[in-house]
Amino acid sequence: MKFTKSSFKKCINLIFTLSLFLGLIIFTLPLWAEIDSFVMFEYLVIFAPRWWLLTLFIIMSMFWKFLTFYQRCTLPFFFYISISYLDFQIPNKIVLQEGASTSFKIVTANMGEGSQLRRLKQIIKYYQPDILALQEIDLKSVKDLDEYYSFLDCEAGLCLLSKYPFKRVAALNRRMLNSWGNFSMSYQISINGHFINLSNIHFETPREALLGIIKTGHLNSRARKKIENRELEAAIFGGTIKEGHSLVLTGDFNMPDDDPIYVKNFSWLSNAINESGFGFNHTQYINWQGIPFLSFRIDHILYSKNIVARQVEVLDSLGGDHRPVMATLEVFN
Repeated sequence: MKFTKSSFKKCINLIFTLSLFLGLIIFTLPLWAEIDSFVMFEYLVIFAPRWWLLTLFIIMSMFWKFLTFYQRCTLPFFFYISISYLDFQIPNKIVLQEGASTSFKIVTANMGEGSQLRRLKQIIKYYQPDILALQEIDLKSVKDLDEYYSFLDCEAGLCLLSKYPFKRVAALNRRMLNSWGNFSMSYQISINGHFINLSNIHFETPREALLGIIKTGHLNSRARKKIENRELEAAIFGGTIKEGHSLVLTGDFNMPDDDPIYVKNFSWLSNAINESGFGFNHTQYINWQGIPFLSFRIDHILYSKNIVARQVEVLDSLGGDHRPVMATLEVFN
């Protein structure tokens, strides 16, 4: 009996040590992710099913009496890392902005992978957003939405629909990266006398790199090129909007907000879900045999310091693997 109890305690100690080590790896992700040789491990940490770390915490808690005093004191820290890794938000209700302002409602949605236009119309009728930023869609598909929106612009898979007048000011195309399509479209929108600099975004997907890691355990040249393009697209676009005013970025970033690429290029902006969301607000669900095995928050609405998110919500699926994000933004002079 004593031998069994001792062996069991050693096993628990080993699990605890491993769990804490993995938690520290996640906590220090922005530091070691800069090392190129760790890129495969970085992708697995960012895009793995994130519930595994909380599962380890639950196991540790179940065997509380076998833990040392030091280990028990460490559990709250481990719990914090687990919840943060799962991307749980608590709304920030502190608003310090003052002065004249105007508000508008925006919805961003990736329309690929089976999303249905009729469901989008239902969102338009029910929520009545002022601006729609759509990805993976073409002009022909949104033509019959002109009864709801007076202003429309589409090119290379990105479409913007608005009740307010706007002008296109820039478009960044993947031709410079030997690929196809635009990864951002930028506009200046006039809303009740306020000018908003809005960009509709769709960065390169990490899918090919992840499939290579899972299936073969290494990255081929094509997958490495995709990884490089993800970094370049974010860096090129990020350089064009640095320290911008009345700035709104919206769309499918194909990266969560703890991705080092996001942290490096966009962490200076506020994130609507981070500021006003509550609970788990994942925007992409990947099913395995009908079960949502993977989920991430890779669709974002970001904005500069003179803007506040008054309300934000992740809406029901349109039939694809992405869920739309809706926010009411208040813009101050």
